[in-house]
Amino acid sequence: YGDSFDEVFAPVARTTTLRALLTIAGQKKMIVKHYDVQSAYLNANLSHEVYMKQPAPFGNNDLVCKLSKNLYGLKQGANEWNKKLHEILSNQSYNKSENDPCLYFKRDNKKLIYLSIHVDDLIVATTDLSMIEEFEHQMNKVLVLKDLGNLKYYLGIQFQRDQDGIFLLNQQKYIDSKLQEFNLTDSRPSSIPIDTGYQKRQEPQECFENKEVYRSAIGSLLYLSTNTRPDIAVGTSILARHVSDPKKSDWTEVKRIFRYLNDTKQKQLKLGYLSEQHATQLIGYADADWGGDLNDRKSNTGFCFKYLGSPISWVSRKQTMVTLSSTEAEYIALVEAVQEALWILRILKDLDQELKKPVIIYEDNQSCIRILQNDRCSQRTKHIDTKYHFIRNLYR
Repeated sequence: YGDSFDEVFAPVARTTTLRALLTIAGQKKMIVKHYDVQSAYLNANLSHEVYMKQPAPFGNNDLVCKLSKNLYGLKQGANEWNKKLHEILSNQSYNKSENDPCLYFKRDNKKLIYLSIHVDDLIVATTDLSMIEEFEHQMNKVLVLKDLGNLKYYLGIQFQRDQDGIFLLNQQKYIDSKLQEFNLTDSRPSSIPIDTGYQKRQEPQECFENKEVYRSAIGSLLYLSTNTRPDIAVGTSILARHVSDPKKSDWTEVKRIFRYLNDTKQKQLKLGYLSEQHATQLIGYADADWGGDLNDRKSNTGFCFKYLGSPISWVSRKQTMVTLSSTEAEYIALVEAVQEALWILRILKDLDQELKKPVIIYEDNQSCIRILQNDRCSQRTKHIDTKYHFIRNLYR
C-alpha cells in the first residue's frame, strides 16, 4: 500500500465517440467488425511486485504467492492491460487520440482504420478490407483475437445496418430483461416517460423503503438514456437525484419510464442520413428551465448535437449553481453546450471529417442571445462569472 496503489484507472471509449464513428462509417459504407481479446488481462505485464494469499484449498496462511502475471480481480489489472494494449498498438503505428484515449487510428495513403476500445472489446472500422486483414495478422502475433464478425451486439446494444449501410441501434433485449427483473413485463403502456407535473408536487410523500431496488432501476435507466434513448434522459436525470432518499412518488415515475420503454422498445436510433439536406455540419440545440428543482432551486441544462442528421451527443443535468434569472440559466446551458461542441469538433477531426461550415447552436432565449452578441454589462448580468463569457469569442 502506498506505492502506485491508486494507479488503477483504465479508460473506456465514450459513447459519443462510438456513435460519431458509426455515423461516419455508415455514410462511407465502411467495414465494421467486432473483436474480443481472449484472456486479455493475462497478457499484461506487472510493473510492481504483487503478492496474494494462497487459495483456500491450500490452507497455509504462512505462505503467499508472488504473481508473475497480471490477473483478473487485481486492483491494477485494468490499468496494466490498458498500458499493454497501448504499447501493442503504438508498435503497429496506430495513433492515439488526444481527445478520447480509447480511440486509435491509422492512415495509409487513402486507406483509414479506426479502433474503439472498451477493455477487451475492440470495434474496428476501415475503408479497406486489406487493413482489417493486416490488423488481424499483426494482433494475433502478440494476442489471441476472437473474431465476432460484423458488429451486431456490443455492451447490451444491438446494431443493424439498413440497405444504405446506415447503423440502427436499439436495446430491446436489455429493456426486456429489466422489465422482467422489476416485474413490469405486463404493465400497461405509457405515452410519456415522466409526468409533467411531477417536479411541482410539494405535499409530503411516503418513503420508498427498498432503496436497493430503486438504485438498481435508476442505474439501468441511466445506461439506456446515455446509449440509445435520449427521449428518457430528462426524466432519468431528475429521478436519479433521489437515490439516497426515494419516495413512493419517485418509484411511481420510475415505473412510468419502464412502462414507456415497454411500449417503445422497438424504436431504433438511426445514426446518419445520406441526403444532401444532412451535409457534414454539426448542429446543436441548447435549452434550460429556470429553478426547475424545487428543493434547491437550481436549473436544468439540456442539449443535443446532431451530425449527418443524427443525434450523437445529448445531456440532461442539473446546473451547479443557483441562477437569478431565466436568461442566466439559458446562458449557462449555452456555455455547456459550446464546451461539448468544441470537444466533438476535435473528435471529428480525429475521424478525418472536414467541417466547412461553422457549428450552429439553436437557442430560444432572446436575452441570452443579446448578451452573446454585445459586451454590454447591465445591472442584471454583471454578476455572471467571467468564464461564461468565453463563448463571445466563438460567436460569429
